[in-house]
Amino acid sequence: MLVTLDHRIAALTGLDVQPPYAEYLQVVNYGIGGHYEPHFDHATSPSSPLYRMKSGNRVATFMIYLSSVEAGGATAFIYANFSVPVVKNAALFWWNLHRSGEGDSDTLHAACPVLVGDKWVANKWIHEYGQEFRRPCSSSPGD
Repeated sequence: MLVTLDHRIAALTGLDVQPPYAEYLQVVNYGIGGHYEPHFDHATSPSSPLYRMKSGNRVATFMIYLSSVEAGGATAFIYANFSVPVVKNAALFWWNLHRSGEGDSDTLHAACPVLVGDKWVANKWIHEYGQEFRRPCSSSPGD
């Protein structure tokens, strides 16, 4: 099943999602009141443990809602000013880095508290290395 899911993520994104170019799928559960404070998925410091993986920064995130909730639990993108409600089998994809390799501040996000229900999420973090010909870099800061 995980191999099939990786193939689907690769087909949808065009990226190499196999280790070491991506992390293993992470599954997270948020019960009532469960939330996650605002954060970036990419490293914001050169001393981040992410760099110990020797595969660059997290260039992209693919997140799948594995369950629905009756209330709350949305993923809120703070600076981009929008949120995505929890709908079972829905997937979100976003680029964490600009093509220049700089972090995208619009990707600051949080998991809002679950008010009613049980939220299950799967995350796939995709790294820079191995994506060079799939998403070429750019020297333009706007890319």
